[in-house]
Amino acid sequence: MGYLDGSGLSYLWRKIRSAIGAQATPRNLLDNSDFTHPIAQAGIGGLHGAAAYAVDRWVRTDGATVSADANGLKIVSDKTNWVAGIRQRIEAKRFADVMTLAVRGVFPVACRLYAYIGSGTVNFGTAYFKGEAAERTLILKLTKPEGLTGDEAVNLYISPDTGSTGTAAVVRWAALYEGEYTAETLPPYVPKGYAAELAECLRYYRKIKADAQTFAGYATSGNAYACIPLAQAMRIAPTVTVSGKFYYTLGSTQGTTTATAAVHRADAERVVVKCAASVTGVCTGVITPQGDIDISADL
Repeated sequence: MGYLDGSGLSYLWRKIRSAIGAQATPRNLLDNSDFTHPIAQAGIGGLHGAAAYAVDRWVRTDGATVSADANGLKIVSDKTNWVAGIRQRIEAKRFADVMTLAVRGVFPVACRLYAYIGSGTVNFGTAYFKGEAAERTLILKLTKPEGLTGDEAVNLYISPDTGSTGTAAVVRWAALYEGEYTAETLPPYVPKGYAAELAECLRYYRKIKADAQTFAGYATSGNAYACIPLAQAMRIAPTVTVSGKFYYTLGSTQGTTTATAAVHRADAERVVVKCAASVTGVCTGVITPQGDIDISADL
């Protein structure tokens, strides 16, 4: 029976690692980038507080309109802004020295992929692609600039540039991978799955829809307080935008508050919203918000 010496074992181990690496799919650092099945808690093109979003984690930038399409997210630019489209912000500390941004879709108009910090003075990369009606993948190499602390937020843009207003690009998916890939070496796109994407999106944003959920509450000193637990802890203590009144059952009293509620306290795991109420004494019960509540910890 034959055997392998040290050099033979080393060669075999390299082959095994190479085969494993060839089969493994690198981690996609972007959130909610399967645009055929996106998380959109505020609806496609909805508002997160006062900020316009295409879907969760993707801001809809000035000059762009978005809508759902069977093949992804349809984006139309009004040509007033060359970065009109969609944008995701992620922390610079998540970047390797070299990254690859890949975007799949149909771009019958020209499209720009662009990554930068702040006003664009610190650039990771930019590329401008001519229009082509066939479905294809756009690829941009991103090189990490020197001198970053890691706390900066990187803006990643997908910006279709229409030749005439009304021409749409349809984006199917996007991915950000460590390392450099070409069209020939790019790994197959693998969606993370709806549940995994939702869990990640809830770290950044949660929408409480009017009259859809009831929370434990209490009243004291003429105010009613709704306690909103966040089972999925958020990225940081969120900002809270409240747009309506409360309906409450507290002690033996039921009613609707006469004023719009306001945030009382917010941390990464719980939000408390308060509103003046005609309830005397100290009592407990349940409260149903009558307006939307936006809870955002996005970058």
